[in-house]
Amino acid sequence: MDQSERKKKFGSSFNVDSNNRLNFMPPEFDEPTARQYYADKLANYKEVLLSKEVASFTAYCPRTVTSWVNEKKLRAIILPERYIVPKEYLINFLVSDYYNKSIIKKSQKHFTVLWEIYNIFKAEKR
Repeated sequence: MDQSERKKKFGSSFNVDSNNRLNFMPPEFDEPTARQYYADKLANYKEVLLSKEVASFTAYCPRTVTSWVNEKKLRAIILPERYIVPKEYLINFLVSDYYNKSIIKKSQKHFTVLWEIYNIFKAEKR
């Protein structure tokens, strides 16, 4: 089954990485847990991030970050020849349905983070 057939059958709930490993989405996504997770991870960053820092944090390329801003998926402050993203805007984007459900080809880091958030949420429910 090729990638397009997999997408039709399973949607964006999984991905095949460059090493042909399957990456599945966790069964639940809890926004408050995710917000706290990202706030903790971004605690040592400045209040405003450059697009290349957003790219590094998310493990997506800078061109993808620029695309998110241009498509108005990620709010940013547009300066001459650069975008800057306040932490609050970035966290709002990282917990959005677009970022977590609409991106079909997620980075390995994206899958890893989603599972970390899910495991924290599951542990808190006990």
